[in-house]
Amino acid sequence: MKVNEGAAVVAFTRAEHDDSAETEKVEQLTEEQAKLAEAEAAEEEKNEVIIEASPEDNDDEE
Repeated sequence: MKVNEGAAVVAFTRAEHDDSAETEKVEQLTEEQAKLAEAEAAEEEKNEVIIEASPEDNDDEE
């Protein structure tokens, strides 16, 4: 196959599969891991810095 310079080629393949085969389950977090992740997210949110606009930046007061 010849491809012009600068042309993009995309190829797709299809693999045979058995629809009745078991699929692998996505790894689930344990209850302890879920609580730890929630606590970490809450701690990050608590430490989040919010920058408020200073009065100098407000153009509506003119």
